[in-house]
Amino acid sequence: MSTAIEHSFGARVSAVVRRLPDQVAVVALALVGIVISSYLTVEHYAKIPLFCSTTGLVNCSSVLTSQYSVVPGTNLPITIPGLIWFGMSGGLATWGLIGAWRDQPEPAWLRQAQQGWGALGLLTVLYLVSVEIDQVHHLCEWCTVVHLAVLATLLISIYYRDLGGKRAYASRATLAQRTKTAR
Repeated sequence: MSTAIEHSFGARVSAVVRRLPDQVAVVALALVGIVISSYLTVEHYAKIPLFCSTTGLVNCSSVLTSQYSVVPGTNLPITIPGLIWFGMSGGLATWGLIGAWRDQPEPAWLRQAQQGWGALGLLTVLYLVSVEIDQVHHLCEWCTVVHLAVLATLLISIYYRDLGGKRAYASRATLAQRTKTAR
């Protein structure tokens, strides 16, 4: 009995992943961003040695101890807004995945919200990269990975925007028919 339930659960997860690979990818990118932002936040407060280059053009220490490593006018590390950004990004994607799991139609606002959030993230990234290059004269490899995750999130949301409500939320009956046809 439990084998049938496990198979059913596994098949259901697989079906949701196949229907919404974009949302799964965004959740994965959000998790990467949260892990790196958390590491850099801990480093900021605990002053632990960084696990990255500290010499040459790639010099995390120079970037993460510069005046630009905090939110302007505060002592709050810039990684905290990064954590919030990735949390919201992952939350929006999870909303879509939960809806697909429940066979609910995708909210009309979801894809637009993801694109808007991604665009805001990209504008922030462009500012931060310009600061790294023009003001600090060094790059941070951890920051670069986070910046690429933000860019990838936006590109995924743009690429898949027209699939929302079409392929993404096929009914269970449609999926069952496809499964039978494939066998």
